Amino acid sequence: EVRRAHLEDHVPYDVEARLRTKAGDYRWFRIRGEAEWNTEGQAVRMAGSISDITERKEAVDALRESEQRFRAIFEQAAVGVAVVDVNTGRYVRANQRFCDLAGLMPEQMTASTFQSITHPDDVAASVEGNEKLREGTIGRLRQEKRFLRPDGSVIWVNIAVSPLWKAGEQPSFNITIAEDITARKNAEAALTESEERYARAVRGTTDGLWDWFIPTGELYLSPRWKEMLGYLDHELPSHVDTFFTRLHPDDRARVDEAVHAHLERREAYDIEFRLRTKSGGYRWVRSRAEVERDTDDRPTHMAGTISDITERVLAQEHYARELDFNKALVSHTSALIVVLDEFSRIVHVNEAFERA
Repeated sequence: EVRRAHLEDHVPYDVEARLRTKAGDYRWFRIRGEAEWNTEGQAVRMAGSISDITERKEAVDALRESEQRFRAIFEQAAVGVAVVDVNTGRYVRANQRFCDLAGLMPEQMTASTFQSITHPDDVAASVEGNEKLREGTIGRLRQEKRFLRPDGSVIWVNIAVSPLWKAGEQPSFNITIAEDITARKNAEAALTESEERYARAVRGTTDGLWDWFIPTGELYLSPRWKEMLGYLDHELPSHVDTFFTRLHPDDRARVDEAVHAHLERREAYDIEFRLRTKSGGYRWVRSRAEVERDTDDRPTHMAGTISDITERVLAQEHYARELDFNKALVSHTSALIVVLDEFSRIVHVNEAFERA
């Protein structure tokens, strides 16, 4: 067809075609030629040249395949991908995922800048990072920031930005990859709030807190726990032996049994015992705790509190002694003693009364 057009219509003869070699394979050639016409306008001769362009064709085909792969990756990526004009901040191209993250249609995306979709509190850091990238101060930019969508909702993204210009070239475009990290940020915020609530509770309670990691014997004791025994926060090692070595010897067996019953038989752990203070004396405490188990139902943590009940115990002991004394006094006096309730019913008489 090209040859006919050249001979009949004098169209330049320049065509690319494959020719079979002696070995039986094919190579690409560029064939150019020009005919000679006689005075009657008939072609009498045609001469030209051929050039082997196999490598160029293979390079072009490879480039085309590479572009197709890039386009497929660009459009189908699970993360947002965009090309940004580094000098204006305008989005030149963005895949659907990036548009979804920003809450924009594709035509809206290419009319927007990274400044316009960034949360106002994060714009300054984004602009600064872009300037450093454009000036060559940094070779790559990573940031966590927020996108402010048109509907007012906010999402957190982790962005990675790389330049598309080579060293020595004028800054032109960068490629930005954005990943949605909103769920992680929300979880971190919830954890921080939980930790702050716990810290406030620890500061506000008069109880001592403890947390025993059973597999290793590591034992967390709150500052208040240590303070109750007269210690500073750094003065006691974080090991379960710290607790057991401070138990009153007469209480050790009861505590061991209570721990065993809680871990093995799931009985409630609520027990009173004595702990030795830094000065060598003992304080009565009430300890309550719950065990935490792993997926195989093995105990991993046991955590709880201790409350100082020394004053209550001493008061009870004092009351018991007073009661015993009064009972002895009433029982051994020769006077007749009778105790009536509010309805004048006899509820107690002494021995002298019974003998009368």
